[in-house]
Amino acid sequence: MLRIKSLELTDFGAFKGKQSFDLPTEEGVSVFYGENMRGKTTLLNAFRFALFGKVIGRGRRAVSFHDMINWEARANGAKSFEVRLSLTHAGADYRLTRTCRPKSGAANPSGHADYTTDYYLERGGHILSPDQAALELERILPEQIARFFLFDGELLQEYEDLLHGDTDMGPKISQAIERILGLPTLTKSRDSLKIALDKAEERVALAAQGDQKTQELGNNLQGLVEER
Repeated sequence: MLRIKSLELTDFGAFKGKQSFDLPTEEGVSVFYGENMRGKTTLLNAFRFALFGKVIGRGRRAVSFHDMINWEARANGAKSFEVRLSLTHAGADYRLTRTCRPKSGAANPSGHADYTTDYYLERGGHILSPDQAALELERILPEQIARFFLFDGELLQEYEDLLHGDTDMGPKISQAIERILGLPTLTKSRDSLKIALDKAEERVALAAQGDQKTQELGNNLQGLVEER
């Protein structure tokens, strides 16, 4: 089970400088609430950026990385931001760090295309290779079902839209959830076991027939012995 322990931000959105949040250790759902324009969506995007390298606004439109640099820090010369997550999954401790910075040669970045992102993932204090990190992140929280883990209450209409049959998003999410729960594997295992069971029953039936013939031969032999 995925459990996020803490979030650390550096010049991300409304959060200037380095700021951190510790999440509850108890079982359940963590809720961030407050007045409008107080940074709730920014916090949600901080989790999303760390995990998937994306920042999404209203209508699920991508937000420029340039606009996510804290405006006060940017006025003072800042050109990058960073998000770090500490989390646990399947008994292992992880630390995920993702940074956004200007591309090489972009001395005065002004738009999304002028930035690049880098990340590294630590497991048990050891940094994983890029391929290992990508596989681990996909296993920990696939992006297809992230909206159900990182839930924005102000976007309920999007969840209602999933119930309508005029889009293919609902089936895709359903398939992703089934894959995470291991249902395809269980289904294939069930089918394989059914085939194995059928073969076993056939062998038992053949063995029973053989036993019956052996018993008949034994009875005949006994009768011949008695006649002799």
